[in-house]
Amino acid sequence: MPGVLLEPVSTKVLPFDEEWKAELRRGAWPTYMIPEILESDELALVQLLREYLFAAFARSLAESMACENLVRFLSMQKAEKNINETVADLTVNINRERQSVIDAELFDVISDFSALSEGA
Repeated sequence: MPGVLLEPVSTKVLPFDEEWKAELRRGAWPTYMIPEILESDELALVQLLREYLFAAFARSLAESMACENLVRFLSMQKAEKNINETVADLTVNINRERQSVIDAELFDVISDFSALSEGA
């Protein structure tokens, strides 16, 4: 696709910045059930951080794979377009060459007929 520009994107994972924390605090909790910590606060924090990091890295890998596949797809589209243009050019050249051969044979037949008609 013309005009497609791919740029690298980075995501800050750690340390957490204040803007991210403030955005989380502004958001409403999605359900009526308030979460409770059954274990110690430290263990819950460690598990939440582990899940957060896992999700962040998984998202990064998925985005990277999506970008790679997009580039491959665009390359294949461009190659297909080039192939179609080449086939169209070759078809025109073959038809032109075939028409030249047909015209030459017709001119030979007409000239032979003219020569035979004049000689008779």
